[in-house]
Amino acid sequence: MRGVGRISECHPEKRHKAFGLCITCYEKNRRENSEKYKTYQKEYQKKHKLMHPEIYRKSAAKWWKSKGRFRLSHVKRLYGITPDDYWKIFEDQKGKCKICNTTIPGGRFRLLAVDHDHISGNIRGLLCCNCNYLLGYAMDNTEILLSALLYINAFAKGKR
Repeated sequence: MRGVGRISECHPEKRHKAFGLCITCYEKNRRENSEKYKTYQKEYQKKHKLMHPEIYRKSAAKWWKSKGRFRLSHVKRLYGITPDDYWKIFEDQKGKCKICNTTIPGGRFRLLAVDHDHISGNIRGLLCCNCNYLLGYAMDNTEILLSALLYINAFAKGKR
C-alpha cells in the first residue's frame, strides 16, 4: 500500500499531501493561515503557561540540567559554585525566588539569578529577575530598601 498514494479530497486527480489536501491546496492553505495559526499557538501557550506553571518549571529545569549546562558555566567563574551546586540551591528553594516565591524567573535565560553579597561574596540564594534588579538598583543598601518600603506603605494607607 506504500507505493499507492492516497487521493486528495480537494482534487481527486492529484496525490494527497496532508489534511486531505493536494500539495497545491495544502501549501496555499499553510501560507494563508500561518500567521493566524502562529498567533493562536502563542496565545494558547501563554494561557497554558499561566494555568500550569509547575509543568513549565519542571520541563525548563529538566532541559537546563541536560542541554543547558553550558549556560551555567559562568557561575563557577563568577560565584565559585558549580552548576550542580546551583541545582542543589534551586531544589532547596523548590524552584522559587527567595524573596517573592515566584516560580517564573523571567530574564533572558529563564533561570533564577544567583544572589550574592558583594562585600563577602557569599551566596544568599536564587532570585527572580525582578527581585535581583530590585536589590541591584538599591545597591544592596538596606536604608534605601527600608525607605522604599515606608514610601509604599504611606501610599497604601492613604497618606500623600
